[in-house]
Amino acid sequence: MSEKTEWPGEWAKHRRKTPIPKEAEKVRKWLRKTMKERKVTHAALAERIGVAPSHITRIATGCSELRVSTLVRIVEALGYRMVFIPEDKIREARERKNDS
Repeated sequence: MSEKTEWPGEWAKHRRKTPIPKEAEKVRKWLRKTMKERKVTHAALAERIGVAPSHITRIATGCSELRVSTLVRIVEALGYRMVFIPEDKIREARERKNDS
């Protein structure tokens, strides 16, 4: 006799138990949007950065934490570059833009 598995089943063990932090959610949304725009599959991105496709899936769905080193590799593999800009410089640029 087979044992009945309760919904949602075995896959739910790997689901995130805590809410995704706001900053991580922004990165996750950017990743999904950019992959869709550039027509890059999880498997293709995973191959480019040297991880398993399931790891990209877990990152994109919020089920896995994202290391900075992995984020840098993802960003570069998608044709971007990470640049850190001080908040005051961003504010100044916005003010100049609004003044013109």
